[in-house]
Amino acid sequence: MAVTSLAEHRNPSEDANRDAEWRRVVQDRRMGHNRRLSATELDQRLNQLRFGAKPDVRGIARLLAESEWTQEELAARLKKSQPWITCQVRFGEFLNFITNVIIPQKQASEEIITNVIKISEGRFRTLYNQTDKDESGEARFAEVLHLLEEEQGKPSRALADRLMARFADSKWHALDSIATRLDVSQADITATLKLLPKPPYDAKVETKQVGLRPHHRIFRADRTIRYSELIEKLGPVIEELIDQGKRNMATMDVGTVAHCAAILKRQFDDWGQ
Repeated sequence: MAVTSLAEHRNPSEDANRDAEWRRVVQDRRMGHNRRLSATELDQRLNQLRFGAKPDVRGIARLLAESEWTQEELAARLKKSQPWITCQVRFGEFLNFITNVIIPQKQASEEIITNVIKISEGRFRTLYNQTDKDESGEARFAEVLHLLEEEQGKPSRALADRLMARFADSKWHALDSIATRLDVSQADITATLKLLPKPPYDAKVETKQVGLRPHHRIFRADRTIRYSELIEKLGPVIEELIDQGKRNMATMDVGTVAHCAAILKRQFDDWGQ
């Protein structure tokens, strides 16, 4: 089956605009439209979160991340260790990232969001430690979301066939764009991509993070061509090209060279199917 090109469907400016919007939202959050809480305000809000019907551990993490206090100040005020404060603040930043960036941008399904906002700090930390340490904080948060999608998606042979037919073109495609075009969840796509390196597909799948968005590209399995077949089908063409190359400009037959090129292209197209 020939690979269907998606070049005519891609809109690079749309992708670029979306990533720029994400960066703007992230920067707005970073600059924080929050003022620094006073010690009294911090204590009052912590007590409300700690001593309710059930301690709100996620609310506490978000409060610490939004307080505009340094981690050293928080450790001293709460009488907690620096590593504990670091983990809580990072967890709070992740939860705020989901609320302020992912949900408004509709970059995850409602099912995934529902599970994400219930995640524990320990579970988040385990996933966060699997992400690329060279990436920015927001990019690593997006990778955590991607890992959660992998866990919750449902792999499908039928979806694998569709991915191979439409996206096995060795080009990078954003996960959310693939989901939109196939009208399936990002979680199911992420789970199904794990099927592609196995038979009957034997494809190679690569993943990278572009801004806050995961991208994938799929390579079809290399086809091995027997040496005898190469000699049989390309030998005469090569011999003819060698002969033409020995001639001068006056005696070289341009039509013959063009004919040889057409034969080569047709043969490579045939092998590529």
